[in-house]
Amino acid sequence: MKYKQVKVNLTDEAYEKLCRDAEDLEVTKAEYIRRLLKTSIKKRKNISPENLILINEMKRIGTNLNQISRNINETNIIHILVLEQIIKIEEDLRELLNDCKH
Repeated sequence: MKYKQVKVNLTDEAYEKLCRDAEDLEVTKAEYIRRLLKTSIKKRKNISPENLILINEMKRIGTNLNQISRNINETNIIHILVLEQIIKIEEDLRELLNDCKH
């Protein structure tokens, strides 16, 4: 497959977010952007603002889970702080589900 190169100017904040998000998914920045273009732009047209907020919150929780998984894989030890984070994420998910139902 032949690729076209595109130059994009980002704020420092947007660039840092791009780097973090790509790293969380363990892909290059270019691959992350390609995935975004394939999935989110077309699908977001019909999503309500409230659901976009929920989606972004779920992404944050997913990022936390990725960080926890990476820590466990690197150390092969589940620390009490990691367990506390997992419990917190579970509570956050339950709260989001309750918010969706109301």
